Formats: sequence, C-alpha cells, structure tokens
Amino acid sequence: MIGVLKKIWRFAGKEQANIGKSIFWGFFYAVFHMLQVAAIYFVVLALTGGEQTSRAAWLSLLLLAVSIVGRALVNRFTQLQQTHAGYFMVADRRVAIGDKLKRVPMGYFSDRSLGEITGVTTTVLRPTGMAEFEGVKLNVVADGEYIPKDARVRVDHVEGARVVVRRLRTAEE
Repeated sequence: MIGVLKKIWRFAGKEQANIGKSIFWGFFYAVFHMLQVAAIYFVVLALTGGEQTSRAAWLSLLLLAVSIVGRALVNRFTQLQQTHAGYFMVADRRVAIGDKLKRVPMGYFSDRSLGEITGVTTTVLRPTGMAEFEGVKLNVVADGEYIPKDARVRVDHVEGARVVVRRLRTAEE
C-alpha cells in the first residue's frame, strides 16, 4: 500500500499539494466518522449503568448530528481535491505525450506502417504492462506472449487507445 502511494505521489507532479490537502481532510473525515462510535458508547453506557435519562439520548443525538454534518462538509473538500488532482495529473501527462508526438517526422507513419518504434518494457507484460519509448512511458499490450521486464519491444499496431507490442529477439535467443 505504501509503495502504491509513493508511485501516485511521484506521478502527481504539480498536483502533490492537492493530494496532500485531500489526505489532510480525509483525516478529519475519519474523526467525524468515529463520533458515531462515541454516540453508541454513550447509549450503551447509559443502558448498562442504569441511568436511563434523556441526557444520554440527547448527547448521542448531538454526536450523530455533528458526525453527519462534519462528514458531509469534509467529504466535499476531499472529493474536490481528489478530482482536481486526478484530472490534472493525467492531463499534464497527455500534454507531455502530445508534445513528444509533435516532434515525430511527418513521413514516419503511413496508413500501413507505424514505422519502427522500439522501446523497453518497464514492467512484465502478461499481457499488459508498461514500456518506455524515447522517454515516454505508455501502457502497452503484448501480442500473445509473456514479455519480461527490460525486454526490447517494437510497436506492432495500435487499436484505438491500445498499443500492441511484439518482443524483439536478440541474437542469443
């Protein structure tokens, strides 16, 4: 879990502040959520202690109301920060990939050929994973075979948003 959070943090780039705010507000969301447990505690304490007055009921009702209102308000801020960070993290990456594609020579691609685009897998492909092409990491799909990490691959074809790759065999293989 910590490893996943570290990867998200590195990927976030400029949006780390919004993720930090979301974590901050998420803590308070948990605190408001725990007020429900406190309300139940006071009810059980009153029932088992023989003190069956309206004081325990009103205290529990107050704790539940504060819990509900607090969670609603805090959840709004948390969701705003998460949505903003998630959208702009990916948008920034799309712009970076688009900038790299602008520099590809116009004659490089044709209707029948993608040219010879080669890269290296950064994860194991079974069949999906990540590969890096000239500094750009992309989600790719292996064309029918398991491909280990750090293997040379070439783009075979593109199906919509799917980039399909084949392993480039070395002389020893």
